[in-house]
Amino acid sequence: MVHQAVRAHRPTPATRQQMPRSPSYTVPSTTLRGRTVTAVAREFGISSKSLCGWYRRAKADRGEGAPVELTSAECDELRRLRKENREQQQTIEFLKIATLESTG
Repeated sequence: MVHQAVRAHRPTPATRQQMPRSPSYTVPSTTLRGRTVTAVAREFGISSKSLCGWYRRAKADRGEGAPVELTSAECDELRRLRKENREQQQTIEFLKIATLESTG
């Protein structure tokens, strides 16, 4: 009996393919339907922790999140700036080595 109940909640491959990758599509529909996060996560075959993270991100994107939460655009910009900073640090290190080798 227990195995049948668990099996009934497993998503089909078709359901997994329909699952959006962005919380902005999933989260509002979960709140409108009045279902729990766990039930929706189980339906999509993802962890409830992931869906909670999506929910927080969607709230931040709508400006409803905590003041310290970054929006998706801010996260993308931060990621881009960190990458740019990393590349500049590598360039600086390369130039330091090249300078030492040419003078030394």
